[in-house]
Amino acid sequence: MNHTALVSMEGVGPRTFHLIVNHLKKHRISWQDFWVNKAQIWSKMMLSQKVVESIKSFKKEYTIKSYWQQLQQKDISVVSFMESDFPMLLKQTADCPPILFVKGDIKLCSKLPIAIIGTRRMTAYGKLVTNKLAQELTMSGATIVSGFMYGVDVKAQQAALEAGGATVGVLGFGFDHIFPSSQRVLMQKMLATNRAVFVSEYPPFVRATKGTFPRRNRIIAGLSLAVIVTEAGPKSGTQITVGYALDYGRDVFAVSGPVTSPYHKGVKAMLNQGATLVGSGQEVINNLSANNWVKVGGETQAGDQGEANQLDLSAIVVTPLQQKILQALQSCPLTTQDLGEQLGEDTTTVSQVLTELELRGLVGFEANQWLAPPR
Repeated sequence: MNHTALVSMEGVGPRTFHLIVNHLKKHRISWQDFWVNKAQIWSKMMLSQKVVESIKSFKKEYTIKSYWQQLQQKDISVVSFMESDFPMLLKQTADCPPILFVKGDIKLCSKLPIAIIGTRRMTAYGKLVTNKLAQELTMSGATIVSGFMYGVDVKAQQAALEAGGATVGVLGFGFDHIFPSSQRVLMQKMLATNRAVFVSEYPPFVRATKGTFPRRNRIIAGLSLAVIVTEAGPKSGTQITVGYALDYGRDVFAVSGPVTSPYHKGVKAMLNQGATLVGSGQEVINNLSANNWVKVGGETQAGDQGEANQLDLSAIVVTPLQQKILQALQSCPLTTQDLGEQLGEDTTTVSQVLTELELRGLVGFEANQWLAPPR
């Protein structure tokens, strides 16, 4: 509950969140002392005036318990990056949100998630290929991820549900302020199928702004094994999502369109960036880098190979030292000192890296020993 309240403060993004959590843990300071600013804790943490004012404002309106109860009344659940249900692929990204606000079954995010994205001003051709790819991928067992905006996003999600599949909608706003408001009824219809889940890193009271959607795009890319672009302008938000996907090492696919289309240039630019040209859902499945048996967030998914294995460590976005630590811990649990000696690193550096990995949910700590993956 404390983590949920903290991310709901204006100005508290992932970096400030981890700064506060690490400080409290390192100095063994209770949350109760933090909220009352005992011994000028906020000043010692060098929190900005914006964050301090946000905390004060939050405390005037809510208690931690009343805020939590309000979320429950709105049927909004909360999943922390430290929980096993948090989407594993998203957890692997360097700028993973510490909390997701959720409506629906979060486990849907772990069932062969593939994103289909594109322009809000969809053409008849874009509608045709988006519908085709979404339904073909659904028939192959994929869950369609998108941004729940009118145009390609919503069409992809609707096509998945119509084909009897599942979908994940990533929001660029809080649940109290669906944008556009006309899509509130559509969201309820999708949720009623029990095959749709909607997620947001923003607390319910956050309205859509020009900046919230680009931030949202990294979550679309982070949740997905691959991103498919059906139609996009040369300067659209789709380009931002593709950039994140490439940074995260995800597969990127694009569909060719008529050269006379206003969206041809956007797709062409993505192909020049390294996207793979596809024309069917089966082509996407055949070209997935992770198309053998993989385990994503506890769900085993079938591909072309008949052998099961966990996602390779090379697929996780980590530094060289983080990689060495994860490899060492796969053999057996070790203390910080043992790791330092084994890797030839000083314990201070190792301790700092372990804390970073723990916050991302990649290692656990039990009986004075570190282990990976966490139990």
